[in-house]
Amino acid sequence: ATQLVFLNLRENNITESGLLSLVPVLSTLHSLGVLDLSRNKFGSSKGLEGLARALPSLTSLTDLSLNGNNIGSWDRGFLELLANLPRCQNLQKLDLCRNRLGCEGVLSLKDLGCPPNLNWYNVDVRGQNLSSASPQSV
Repeated sequence: ATQLVFLNLRENNITESGLLSLVPVLSTLHSLGVLDLSRNKFGSSKGLEGLARALPSLTSLTDLSLNGNNIGSWDRGFLELLANLPRCQNLQKLDLCRNRLGCEGVLSLKDLGCPPNLNWYNVDVRGQNLSSASPQSV
């Protein structure tokens, strides 16, 4: 059987309800290595909460891109993402740039117990409006 290892859903206008409907299918893709959900429209919604809960079942996932989805640092979806990222044992690259994480969100990522293969050189948080952060804190 063919196994899906790369899924590019970038720029598909995926909304909260769209992501919620994708989550049951995504959670069965155990061979998926790369998931690109960049530049969609689901924000920090229940869809992101569902995706975050499904991430640990994606046991081969090495690269996750959530770039440009209007994800906010104190929204439930982001908090659920923070709770589940440490369980993504093979994750090596995380792209969260161009969201609404701000200083608080970036610092909460810093305090996260990261998966063993994810290092800070591979976490992209550009475009978060960090104007109030001191260089030492980030």
